[in-house]
Amino acid sequence: MEAELLGCLFSAVATGLQREPTIHLERTPRMADAAKWMTAVEVAFGSEPGSTVEAWESVQHDATVDTLATDPVAQALKRLLDDRGGFDGSPTALHEALVVYSVGIGGDLPKNAKVLSEGLRRLKPALLQIGIVVEMGRKAEARFVKISKA
Repeated sequence: MEAELLGCLFSAVATGLQREPTIHLERTPRMADAAKWMTAVEVAFGSEPGSTVEAWESVQHDATVDTLATDPVAQALKRLLDDRGGFDGSPTALHEALVVYSVGIGGDLPKNAKVLSEGLRRLKPALLQIGIVVEMGRKAEARFVKISKA
């Protein structure tokens, strides 16, 4: 049994080594090297080409959505977008607006606009996955934040 299992693993590695140079992913997901290797070896385990990366991306997306479902900033942003359709202003004005939209959500918002801005930079890719676009920068001497639906 152990020898059979080891033989299957060696077979999968050999398949992966043979196929890996020919694998070209349509999209470059996070951890692209691992995705390329999974695609190269998946046929050795009887999977359809591309199915492993597709399942992996689906799990990553679901985890992101679940995480944002409990994030007070993400939930307040969703409320703001549903009510206003978007936001374009200073980080301080956004912080003040989110304080209003976070009533009853639970969890704590960042204490000030600076901490909110830092958090938005980290959340930006995840928010995009749920259809919230965050743009941040400077206009003249003032900082701005623009929030919109994708």
